[in-house]
Amino acid sequence: MKIDNANNNIDDKGKDVMFAVINFLNSQNVIYNLIYHEPTPKSLDAARVRNMKIQEGIKAIVVQGSRTKKIYMFCLPGNKKINNKKVRQIIKEDFSFANTKDIYRLYGFIQGGIPPLGYIWEIPTYLDISVLNNAQCSFNAGLQTASIIMRISELQKILKFFDLENFSFESN
Repeated sequence: MKIDNANNNIDDKGKDVMFAVINFLNSQNVIYNLIYHEPTPKSLDAARVRNMKIQEGIKAIVVQGSRTKKIYMFCLPGNKKINNKKVRQIIKEDFSFANTKDIYRLYGFIQGGIPPLGYIWEIPTYLDISVLNNAQCSFNAGLQTASIIMRISELQKILKFFDLENFSFESN
């Protein structure tokens, strides 16, 4: 991972996020593998280094309500995009994608390394139901250089922390 010379604590914040993810998964008795790899800022990069299908990766999109300024997390397969109209219906307001500097400052999230576990940071978190169509899943664990891989049966142990919705569409 590159360390921004103007902000040398970026790596430490990412590690803090990773340890929070690991502690949460352990507390829920989730079986997973943690792997380290080259930086993967995009879903296609992550699928390649994990040797997995792109749709098995879960990406986390952080949005902010335009009226309330509330932060929300939407988690979906790496090959899909969020349907803006459905997201607006779910959160009952217009939204914008959260500013990367703000989510770093508030949560320590690094773009391309955001774990789909907003619950840990008290962020309302929505999981696209299509994630459950796979036998396994993976996601970045707070760093672009660390990933969690688990069977869907393990993810199901923590589904109570997500709101299941249908808000994605296939991207080309």
